[in-house]
Amino acid sequence: MNTATTSLMPDVLKLAELIRDVRVAMLATFPSGAKHPHARPMYTQGVDPNTFDGTIWFMTSQDAEMVREIEQNPSVLLTY
Repeated sequence: MNTATTSLMPDVLKLAELIRDVRVAMLATFPSGAKHPHARPMYTQGVDPNTFDGTIWFMTSQDAEMVREIEQNPSVLLTY
């Protein structure tokens, strides 16, 4: 991030600082017809506050149940 971008994104910088050292996040999906969300741990590769733009990527198998759940309902909840 350059200095101009950094000054415009204090919330993103704060998020980067908060999650920088937290390796496991919980990703919850909301499957159609389910009474409760379905949460699972996801591993964060690392967040560098100097380059973080607010986008967090997680890798999973294309055959994972969560992929079908997100296709049905793209709303998710991510907690650290």
